Amino acid sequence: MPIRCKTFAPTFFDVLRLTMTNNCGRPIYGPTSTWVIDEPISVQVTRNMNEPDSPSLARPSGRICRSRTVTPQIQNYTLAIGLCSIDPAMMVALNEANSPVHNYLYDIVGWDETTGPSRRNVAVEGWMAPDDSSADSCEVQDDDQQQLFGEGEWGYLGFYNVSAFQESGDYTYGSELSPFTISATANVSNSWGRGPYDVQLNPGEPPSAGPWITPVARNSGKRASLVDVAPPEPTCGPRPLSNPAAPLVFIQPGANSLELCVQVIADGGEWVVDFGDGSPTQQFAASEEVCHQYTEEGCVNIGVWAVNNDQLYRGEHWCLPQTLGFTVEPSSGAVPLEVVGTVTGASGTSQPRIDWGD
Repeated sequence: MPIRCKTFAPTFFDVLRLTMTNNCGRPIYGPTSTWVIDEPISVQVTRNMNEPDSPSLARPSGRICRSRTVTPQIQNYTLAIGLCSIDPAMMVALNEANSPVHNYLYDIVGWDETTGPSRRNVAVEGWMAPDDSSADSCEVQDDDQQQLFGEGEWGYLGFYNVSAFQESGDYTYGSELSPFTISATANVSNSWGRGPYDVQLNPGEPPSAGPWITPVARNSGKRASLVDVAPPEPTCGPRPLSNPAAPLVFIQPGANSLELCVQVIADGGEWVVDFGDGSPTQQFAASEEVCHQYTEEGCVNIGVWAVNNDQLYRGEHWCLPQTLGFTVEPSSGAVPLEVVGTVTGASGTSQPRIDWGD
């Protein structure tokens, strides 16, 4: 059997995830906090070093009698991300100097470049599929918990306090194609900690997906790692980011296929719900269930947050109407018969009810 070593071999990125952060590099929770980009053309990372002069003291003859060597320090990283195309709404989100251009539905369809400052901060994460030479590392061994319970193996790079996003490069609009390139600066400090996402297996019986076991060092500008939880699926437009500390929110179908009802599982307090279709937000108590009638089918981002703290946010992505599947194993047999039913197609925190027919 070949020797299996944990190796990190940079290839190309399958997926990039951008998360809005504050100026300390702490995630901002809300309905439009996350963007997931499919297969960027290129990602160039340049390490910028601060190399101070090493002082020395020379004798009159020129011979050095005393000296001190100063170790260079990482100042920051410069990122250049080449994309096939870009969402105009993301360009507006990344740089507040980009003024949005709307259509008649008030969708963002473009941006005006202005001379204003860019004070937005973002975390940039990327997943790289292993190259062909690492196929042996995917062989499952009996004592390999990671391979038994993990979803695969990916190379991962993370920059958690990135700022100064802007369109970069010169473009020639002609017969030759060129990538859309955005540049930014990754700062050497962050408050990401373990992070708000599932990125690797966490200890348990059995192990399950969870955040980083080792928090990101506060003076770190970049994390490089192998991970065993699959990267997020690319999407069009922004997605919500839920605060892990926020209480659970139960969403259930209402009286018909286009009605949803929301309830917060909390000891008390006043809460706000945004049903994601442009209708006014509604305020309600934790003990109440609030329902909403949609006017058309489709997918929405539903958000719930505390009245006095909008960062205590919980978001759910729902599609209406829901089409549920139901299978039973075994499907037949002599009575008494114990069966296991599996429901598929339920969104978010939905808890389908089952009538066993007996």
